[in-house]
Amino acid sequence: MINIRFSLSKLIAGLVFLSTGICSAQSVPDFVMPQARETFMRYINWKNGEETLVFPILTDVHCGWGSDRSETYKHFGYMTATDRLFGYDFMANLGDIGLNAGEAHNSSEAADKMVMQTREQMGLFPGIWIYAPGNHDWDGGGGRHFNSQFLSDTFQKPSERYSRGKLHIVEDKAYGYYDIPEKHVRVIFLNSEGTETLGENYYTFDNEQLEWLTGVLKNTSEGTDIVTLSHYMPHPIGRWMSVKDAKRPTCEVLCHLLADFVNRRKGGELGLEWNFKRSKGRLVGLLCGDTHCNQHINDDGVNYYITQGLGFVDPKQMLPGQTHIDFDLNASLCFDVIAIKLKSKQVHSFRVGAGGKDYDLEFTY
Repeated sequence: MINIRFSLSKLIAGLVFLSTGICSAQSVPDFVMPQARETFMRYINWKNGEETLVFPILTDVHCGWGSDRSETYKHFGYMTATDRLFGYDFMANLGDIGLNAGEAHNSSEAADKMVMQTREQMGLFPGIWIYAPGNHDWDGGGGRHFNSQFLSDTFQKPSERYSRGKLHIVEDKAYGYYDIPEKHVRVIFLNSEGTETLGENYYTFDNEQLEWLTGVLKNTSEGTDIVTLSHYMPHPIGRWMSVKDAKRPTCEVLCHLLADFVNRRKGGELGLEWNFKRSKGRLVGLLCGDTHCNQHINDDGVNYYITQGLGFVDPKQMLPGQTHIDFDLNASLCFDVIAIKLKSKQVHSFRVGAGGKDYDLEFTY
């Protein structure tokens, strides 16, 4: 069964895409499309003809963390190849390219090359990429710093040409939102590295961003479903054993803010105030990476979802409820396709590659 999109602009873009040879059999390994097709059939059976929002999320590629990870950036290209099956509404890169370790940490040339390679792979998809910066995306090598402006210009701004004015990026901040009016969906992407440092205060959502988010949520129109994406998971389920007691006040504020939005409450903390009693939008959930594990929880009405991505973790660091599957990077994909039934308010994550259907997950909102 083939998913056909009747969009002239996307058809033209697809023809250009094919003419460049990007979709040739040589561009992806033999394991990619069979794994994608197997997942696609699960998706089609679940979809059952209902309108869906569908997009993949790939995170924690961590290039350069060892000799076997020197080409993990290619997994972005592998993921773009699966669009020919699913017909994605957009794609998401949830951060941690891997610039703060290995050769790229010491060499600006290596860091520049890694950024270029990643961007080239993302560019194989002729459509919208949503990017949420990770804590391993800031080091430009040799003491040079990649700031929010650089990361946004590199990984987000190229998508503006496809957005028809629906992609709104906060200047210099690398966070914003993307509206899909024909499906009544708003996709919010956050920057969890608000201080742009790797000091004790990283993994933070600064007050300016939270104030912006409050306004965006409050002004979302009636009947709109809201998907929120971030690299770092602010809820405690996103911690590892070694950092479970770390104090990150604005992360707690973000969780309280989202819960008050879902439950139409008034609140405020750390100098911020909000009143969602008359708000109209409906929150699908907060989808994140960073922890290198798989987990979902609904806390005070908010769905928090973590996807494993290509990261690794010592089992001794994992919290109860977290799962992780080891796999061969050279023989398997590992990303989730998120599908949302917009009428029945069901969400299903479909694992492509590592773990297969055993790592699918479903929840409602």
